[in-house]
Amino acid sequence: MNGKKYTEDEATSAALVAATLQLTAKGIPVIYYGEEVGLSGLNNYPYQTNRYDMDFSKATKDNVTYQHYKNLLSIRNAYTDVFARGSRTVVAGSDEECYDVIARSYGDTTLYVGMNIKDTAKEVKVPVSLAAGTEVKDLYSGATYTVGSDKTVAVTIPAAKDGGTVILTKVKKTVDPTPADPGKTDPTPAKPGKTDPTPAAKVDWSKEVETIKNASAKDTIVVKMDETGVVSKDAIAAIKGTQKKLVLDMGDGIKWVINGSDVSKVPAKDVNMSVTVDSKKIPEDVIKAAKIEKDAKKVVQISLAHEGEFGFKPVLSIDLGKTYAGKYANLYYYNTKTKALEGQMSVKIADDGSALLKFTHASDYVISITDQAAIDNKKAAPKSGDDNEAATYVCLLGLAMVAITAATYRKKRACK
Repeated sequence: MNGKKYTEDEATSAALVAATLQLTAKGIPVIYYGEEVGLSGLNNYPYQTNRYDMDFSKATKDNVTYQHYKNLLSIRNAYTDVFARGSRTVVAGSDEECYDVIARSYGDTTLYVGMNIKDTAKEVKVPVSLAAGTEVKDLYSGATYTVGSDKTVAVTIPAAKDGGTVILTKVKKTVDPTPADPGKTDPTPAKPGKTDPTPAAKVDWSKEVETIKNASAKDTIVVKMDETGVVSKDAIAAIKGTQKKLVLDMGDGIKWVINGSDVSKVPAKDVNMSVTVDSKKIPEDVIKAAKIEKDAKKVVQISLAHEGEFGFKPVLSIDLGKTYAGKYANLYYYNTKTKALEGQMSVKIADDGSALLKFTHASDYVISITDQAAIDNKKAAPKSGDDNEAATYVCLLGLAMVAITAATYRKKRACK
């Protein structure tokens, strides 16, 4: 690569970011066979021995390059017009610090693509054309952020070896479900062929309770939650003591799974199961004092709307991003009395990027992502619950596979 002698790991890292550059560029990307699984060859141009036969056995969940391409291609497929036809503007970057952030825009959609070719993660502020307080999501990792008062988004672009990529988009809010005044009309007619986003319908818990009661012994009942995030105490009562499972789909990659056998006490009132990601409720000095950031690929704060004990043991499935598949999610409870973090559990992140965390208590927590488990589950403080049964819930949540389409990459400028 550019005459520079790379180790195999360095070459793989550089190729990941180069793939991001190409697959988010304008036009039609094309892959030279094998690049999507990291095939190599002799660097002996002009002789044609650069590639050997395609090795399909490399297309596995453990292949970082393959998973990187799958993730990027699924994003490109979802935003075809933006990447194939949209404008391209550099909004941030530094040759010295080896990162770039590109705005790709088409129509009323703008994506911000950040790339980092250093071997360490990079904290950057991305200027965006969005109002302060607007929520944005990283399509690559699944993380969410909030636009600051200076109209920038503070994000961490992963190290090159971890993909070196962020792709930010505005989170679309649902419209107010309150019916319009029949005496008034919307002065702005809807555009032909387009419809407004539809909010989740209000959950009819009386019907859901009947569904639970009439379900077979080991059935799983899935409820798409409305914006309140509240589960009826009657639904908890209906499932208590059974082998049925209630899945609460909160949206944005967050689900709760409640096993009837894990309900020890029916709550006295309905329970708010809402989860806020990147809540920033835990002081930064507390996180720094815990020294959990040193080896972390990513650190995320989550806050549960409910306060105190649940009376049951819900399992939280949270989407941390496919790029972290195979790594570990380490959960820490914030003890407001001691002003310190307490390790709860470490769980392996699934192929689809989700982590399954069992709770008994609602509060503020921190999740760190590391290559190895950072918490000894046998010695962890039992605030959130144990992870002995968490793996059994994976089959309830499903996996999505994205077809590999043709693409190639051009090299990004070298950075010493």
